[in-house]
Amino acid sequence: MQFTLPFIRDSFQRFNKLVFEGKLPTPCFMLSRARTFVGKFEARGKRDWMGRTHWNYVLRFSTAFDLPQEELEDTILHEMIHFSLRVGDRRDATPHGPNFRAMMDTINARFNRHITISHKSNGSSSLSSRRLSWHIVGVVTFRNGKKGVKVLPRIEERVLEWNRRVLTASDVASTQYYLALHEFFRDYPNSTAMKVYVVEEEKLKEALKDAIELEIVGNRLHTRSKLQEG
Repeated sequence: MQFTLPFIRDSFQRFNKLVFEGKLPTPCFMLSRARTFVGKFEARGKRDWMGRTHWNYVLRFSTAFDLPQEELEDTILHEMIHFSLRVGDRRDATPHGPNFRAMMDTINARFNRHITISHKSNGSSSLSSRRLSWHIVGVVTFRNGKKGVKVLPRIEERVLEWNRRVLTASDVASTQYYLALHEFFRDYPNSTAMKVYVVEEEKLKEALKDAIELEIVGNRLHTRSKLQEG
């Protein structure tokens, strides 16, 4: 089954009433032939002559995939969660942060759905699942004992420069670095901005259990195993 505009409209109206208590305004529905996503929520702002921003909301779905109806519905619900958080001014710092996950888990439990963070289809035509990729992850230990994460570009010079800057912060006790493949880090911005995201230590340990530990020695970034061998 593929997305059609009547199916999207009917599903949106049904889920808006059943799941979201009819609180969502009707957005613009659009179809795409993209193979890089199954569903996407977009917010487009436009300023008027008085400087006020008016927002148009778009739910866009790709017709490039042949999927079971339940997966199409779960994809619509996924994008409706993004929409709900946006209009309710409850956006997370990352695309699938704690507010998104809490709402997703509640809907799945209450309505027996199977919404996921990223689309993972059993359909042979689906190419939309995001592939796991390696991340350089900085783990910051703060002086109050909390842990934070930062996903950094895979460029040694930029990692070293970020490390020098972050260690000048008065509330930072230490830093550690890892090469990690876990999907946990997929939703964090990849940049050298100074913002660090505080995370639960147990979730962080789970995400790093198969990671490769890195260490800064002089002006180079090494894997710890190579240091031990040499």
